[in-house]
This record gives sequence, structure tokens and C-alpha cells, in this order.
Amino acid sequence: MDAKQALRRRVHDRREELGRREMERLGEKLSAALRQAPLYLNAQRVLLYCSMPLEIGTHGLMEQVWKDGKALYLPRCGPGRGLTLCRVRSWRDLHAGAYGIGEPGPDCPVEPPEQMQLAVVPSLCCDEEGYRLGQGAGYYDRFLPRLTCSTVAFCQREFLISRLPRDAYDIPCQWICTEDGVTAAHAQR
Repeated sequence: MDAKQALRRRVHDRREELGRREMERLGEKLSAALRQAPLYLNAQRVLLYCSMPLEIGTHGLMEQVWKDGKALYLPRCGPGRGLTLCRVRSWRDLHAGAYGIGEPGPDCPVEPPEQMQLAVVPSLCCDEEGYRLGQGAGYYDRFLPRLTCSTVAFCQREFLISRLPRDAYDIPCQWICTEDGVTAAHAQR
């Protein structure tokens, strides 16, 4: 098993240990931290991910984006492990997509990535330079280069480490959000 796979297994085991409710509570803490940050306050178009049961919860943040009068976008998985961004106006716009993840339905308007002002990216683990470890399918690694907005990795404090194993195709996020707040990544660009 390579270093990334071993780390994924460790994070998955820890998340199973914590359980669904604790992952939702963790999501509430990270969401509260993000909502205080100028990069959220100044954004009108926000790209989130629809969390799965053992991911850092985003459902409360989705609700807050709507309450704040901001436009909410979610990715839809497509061919070639590509992501298409769609505007979501309510829970009724979602259906079960790839891997059982909530995705925008076919009637949701598509928006180009360049129109986003803030993107919150899922991570299992993150390092201080903003590199993240995802589930391993590569959707976000292919997608991140298309974004021109601020990118924020959602990461549990206990899985923010000094340096992740990385490959040439890995793209760092500019910001990291943990329970302690939002901090700039220290990527060597």
C-alpha cells in the first residue's frame, strides 16, 4: 500500500470512529470559521461540495449560503472524471449522483468555473502548503486548475500535517479551514 492509500485508510478509520454526528458537528465548526473570513463575506458565488455521511458536513453551510443571499453552486460528476458546476437554489434541485453524492439535477443552470468567487474543496487530509488528499478518484485534481477564485480546503485539525506525499498533478488550495479558523496556505509556487 502506498503512502497516500495508507493515509486515506487512517483518516477513514478515524472518521468511522467519530461517526456521522461528529462529522456534522465538525462541519458546523469549520463553517462558522469560514463565515467569519473576508473571502466568504466578499463572495457572491460560492462553490461547495455536498458532503457524504463521513465527510466534514456541508449541509448547514449550504443552508447558510442561501440565507446569506449568495448563489450556491455544486459540482456534477461527468464523463472522464470531470466536474460541471451548477447553480442550486434549494434541496429540491439535488438528486443522488455518482457514488451516491447529492448532485444538481439536469435542470440546474450550468456556470463556468471562472465565475466562481470562492470554492470550498473536500479533503481527507491537508498539509501546510495547501496540498490536499482526496478520495483518490482525481475529480478535484483535474478541476482545480480551471478555478480562478480563492480555494479553501476543509480539513480536520488533527489531519493538518506538515507535508503530504504528493504527485506532479496535485494542486494546492490557497487557504485551509480547520476548527481554528481560516489560514493562508504556504505553498511554494
